[in-house]
Amino acid sequence: MMDKARRLPLFVGWTAWRSLRVETVAQIALLIPFLVAVPIALLFGFSLSSPDSFFNILIMAICFGVMLLPVFIRWHDIMLIASWNLPVFVFFLPGQPQLWMLMVFVSLVISFVSGGLSQNINPNALRTRTQIMKPVGWSLIALAGVVLTTAFIRGGIGGRAFGSEIYGAKKYLPILFAVVGFFALSRINIADDQRRKVILLFFGGYLLLTISNLAYMAGPSFYWLYYIFPFVYALPQVESDINASGFARFSGIAFAMTGVFCYMLARYGIKNIMRIKHLPRLLVFLIAIGLATFGGYRSLLVLFAFIFIFQFYLEGLFSTHLFPLFAVIGALLLGVGILFVNKMPYSVQRTFSFLPITVDPVVREDARASTEWRFGMWSVLWDEIPKYLVVGKGYRIDPAELALFDWARATHRGHFDDYEEVIAVGNYHSGPFSVLLSFGIMGVTAVLWFWGAGLRMLRSNMTRGNPELRLINITLFSCFAARVVFFLFIYGELSTDLPIFCGLLGISAILNKP
Repeated sequence: MMDKARRLPLFVGWTAWRSLRVETVAQIALLIPFLVAVPIALLFGFSLSSPDSFFNILIMAICFGVMLLPVFIRWHDIMLIASWNLPVFVFFLPGQPQLWMLMVFVSLVISFVSGGLSQNINPNALRTRTQIMKPVGWSLIALAGVVLTTAFIRGGIGGRAFGSEIYGAKKYLPILFAVVGFFALSRINIADDQRRKVILLFFGGYLLLTISNLAYMAGPSFYWLYYIFPFVYALPQVESDINASGFARFSGIAFAMTGVFCYMLARYGIKNIMRIKHLPRLLVFLIAIGLATFGGYRSLLVLFAFIFIFQFYLEGLFSTHLFPLFAVIGALLLGVGILFVNKMPYSVQRTFSFLPITVDPVVREDARASTEWRFGMWSVLWDEIPKYLVVGKGYRIDPAELALFDWARATHRGHFDDYEEVIAVGNYHSGPFSVLLSFGIMGVTAVLWFWGAGLRMLRSNMTRGNPELRLINITLFSCFAARVVFFLFIYGELSTDLPIFCGLLGISAILNKP
């Protein structure tokens, strides 16, 4: 009798539910979104009452995340590709990570939960592709192992945002997320008619770098944008205003042109850019290069030259009439530069100051001092190599040590080398030093393995891939190879360059899927 009494409410409820009409059930189902939305709206409104509180900002972020969950589920792959080169910070999270790092995590979680890793792919083609990508994957795993081992030996990853007494997470996390990000990108499947759009989304993210300079020029009313976009690219503008030197350098605009430069090479190729019947393409290409010179970075112009030379060779243009044409145009531009560069803005003059041309003495002295500063720092670092050859220094930063440098600089002016503080934070302005001193000989081995495997993968996609994607594959190979040379001989930092390398390889894997 007791069992029947317990079952009676369930029986009555089930009978009542079965007696409802379909229309009634549909009406009840319509109430479910309101039952979810109302608590979220109340929680969001409560958080807005104290918008300066970090906890309330986090609550608002969670509310936005819940509301955007259907968007993430549907478009997380595209959002990961588009965010890879976006200079956007997630300001409401501890440490203010970059957006692409958050999207790596979100995309992988959604993929595993939804079973997105089990795609229908030709087994033979998948086996061939896996054989090409496997060395890249293993090299990245080895590099991550070296980084984590070094961090463990040197006192941990740290991070002020996590309450640690040491710093270093700002450099460790981009490396680790870049490794994971390569695997996140390589599992994405894109329809054939969407592959060219992928390149636009990937390189188009660079354009938002211009916001750093434009927001500063627009005035204090737009400074709130620096919660989202990096302020560091506007620092040369601030310094020029404070010192009243008139030596304004537009770093964000300059680096943003990297995206335009690479996208045009991937979309059209050098041969189709230079055709007279496509004059607007040539004008846009030249304007992008011209705007890049307003950053005052000699290295950026050198990087463009490396990419262009690799692309020119791989397109097979050295044996065509374009080679002597470019030689003549280059000689003419050099002649014009000798006559008129010293009349241009200081930032443009500084970009060309490494060439044998006449520039303003102020610019020449600034460039010379920068070069001497680097060589002076490297001479000190050279003596540090034996100390960190086996176990690297890592990225551990002691705040007390930085405070000591600030005190020494303030009290011993003229007896303190300003690059000593730069050495303390691990910003060596040199790719080889950034790997060797930070992670020792094992780190160097892992990076060389990664570069070799990456170039082999890109070359295979370029020579054996879809002929319709040949120009894109050539550009990806050119960008990767040029950045390797640039990293070795001009400028490099593993924590900032590894995401670039992994992004190029990940996009190549997406486009060349069977």
